[in-house]
Amino acid sequence: MSTLTFNILSYAKKLEACKFTKEQTDVLLDIFQDFQEKNIKQELATKMDLESLQFKLRLEIEKNKSEIIRWMIGLIIALATFLKAF
Repeated sequence: MSTLTFNILSYAKKLEACKFTKEQTDVLLDIFQDFQEKNIKQELATKMDLESLQFKLRLEIEKNKSEIIRWMIGLIIALATFLKAF
């Protein structure tokens, strides 16, 4: 699982340098951490998600490939029958 790094101490120092109080800084950091945790759980694809999607796409490609081959064989037979008539 990938992780996003966020230097909380550095961010807190920057906020306090801009005259934020300790309480304001703590609240902002809590809000940011909650937001980050929820987004990581909802938005990031795991390796298993990607492998599942890759498998589904390969199956779909194989299905379409066999369908195209069937259509081409049918068209070749129809064309051969048509040309034989002349």
